[in-house]
Amino acid sequence: MHSKKFKYILRVIYLWIFIQSFATLAGNTTITILETSDLHGFIHNWDYFSGQSYDQGLAMVQTIVKSEKITDPDLLLLDGGDTNQGTPLAYYYNIKAADYPNPMVVAMNAMEYDAMTIGNHDYNYGQDVLTKFIDEANFPVMSANIRKESGEEMYKPYLIKTIKGVDIGILSLTTTGIPIWEKPEYISGLRFDDAVKTAIKYVPEMIENGADVLIALVHSGTHIEPENSRDAAGWMTPYHTWQDKGYADVPDQNFVIKLAEEVPELDAILSGHAHSTIPQAFINGVLVVEPSHWGRGVSKVLITVDDNGNVVDKKGEFLSVRGLTPDDEILELTSEYHETAVNYVNLSIANATGDFQGGDMARVKDGPLIDMINTIQLDMAANAGFPAQISLAAIFNNRGRILEGPVTIADIYGIYQYDNTLYVMEITGDILKRALEHDSKYWSDIQTVEDLNEINDLKSGATRDYNWDMYSGIDYSIDLTKPVGLRVTKLNFNGVPVDPDQKLVLAINNYRAGGGGGYTMFKEGKVLWKSMSVIRDYMVDYIMSKDQLNPEDFYEHNWDIYPEYLQKLEN
Repeated sequence: MHSKKFKYILRVIYLWIFIQSFATLAGNTTITILETSDLHGFIHNWDYFSGQSYDQGLAMVQTIVKSEKITDPDLLLLDGGDTNQGTPLAYYYNIKAADYPNPMVVAMNAMEYDAMTIGNHDYNYGQDVLTKFIDEANFPVMSANIRKESGEEMYKPYLIKTIKGVDIGILSLTTTGIPIWEKPEYISGLRFDDAVKTAIKYVPEMIENGADVLIALVHSGTHIEPENSRDAAGWMTPYHTWQDKGYADVPDQNFVIKLAEEVPELDAILSGHAHSTIPQAFINGVLVVEPSHWGRGVSKVLITVDDNGNVVDKKGEFLSVRGLTPDDEILELTSEYHETAVNYVNLSIANATGDFQGGDMARVKDGPLIDMINTIQLDMAANAGFPAQISLAAIFNNRGRILEGPVTIADIYGIYQYDNTLYVMEITGDILKRALEHDSKYWSDIQTVEDLNEINDLKSGATRDYNWDMYSGIDYSIDLTKPVGLRVTKLNFNGVPVDPDQKLVLAINNYRAGGGGGYTMFKEGKVLWKSMSVIRDYMVDYIMSKDQLNPEDFYEHNWDIYPEYLQKLEN
């Protein structure tokens, strides 16, 4: 009797649990959020640097957006900034034809973006251009920590949007490095507050105003990353095990981890700025994603909320555009802009009176192409008020060169394909010597020239072409018959041997300054200045200012690897 009653009670309890579970499940709501960041002016699936189609740009992104809207028509579409600078298209319609509607806004309006955060590069053309962009956008362009000098809000700090009955709070934050990187006249009247402190101020206000879900849409990255950052599993490892990627000393500029640590109320941080691909990571319980750059993919975040407004699940993934077909509507809508930009990069900007040879022969023998790049880097540093004594650069690919005759913008993009920025650093003679020894690993151990038939016989094969640096401002020789560590047989500055303790000022790109290519010794140097404009754009402006490009104006023979090797190869 008692047993039957007990079983009956158990059945009632189990039924109640089932009903409650079903009710809870039925009450759950999943919100889809898609994020782009660091679009840098790319709309069409076209690489203006190589003059070829490439899987990137807003037209490719729209293919993903339309597909995702089939599943969830109410999804949020957000952008993390650095949107309006970076391509000839962006340059042309912000500088040359600024009276026209901004092509990036035209495309983003058509795609129905919901919000965007301001990035540091969005100031590269000044506040008037940014204001025009904001005025033309059908979506709020925000930043909570960029303020007027008085401390008043300059832009909308956050947005609360109701989706499927859930109030989504989107707080916008921007990297604080802009005063270091940008021209003072372009940010006049502004101040850039600590992003984390700003979040601590606004998050309670957003909660008070009804936000169920708290999202930080930030133009900032992580200052450390997993050892294998190209593997999605690496981003799921404990972040305390991650490594310095060259920004560990500036967590206020790449503040994502600090933000997650100090504002755990956030459900997710949608990041950018670092051009990283973070499918998903969890920092102090906060979901973090980042969608690469140039429209090469989209971060997708799914957040599930119960009927009480509590987040019960969240996850992220990276959706690549690779192999997709670009959206015809966006291509057609912006086709005239794109064609104008293509024609623009093919315009002659100067005339070369002789050849600037590229490729392998320009790597094995000092020549005017590398000297021109170094000359321009030194000019860029001096123009910023941080003159350098020495510059180093690499020849990135085998196709980049300048031939006698008209020089186009496309030629410059072909030579300098990466969006590197410039650092000016103080280093010692010891750092310089160690860097040159590491540099020499590009070459094989050569004891005889008898079997040397082509340049590839001279290369070690263990080092990428873009990691062979050539210097201006010093005189040096490399002896390939000696082991690495003893190969630099001459190293002079102003005709005098370089002392290990001697202080020298160097112009160097950001990749190399951060230890890229195994040049970890440069991280021991002191950074004096960082540009935020890319070297390539400065090269274009520099060459546009010249009517004639004469190789002899740049060429200065200041380094050698044994001439008999070159003689053998040239004969």
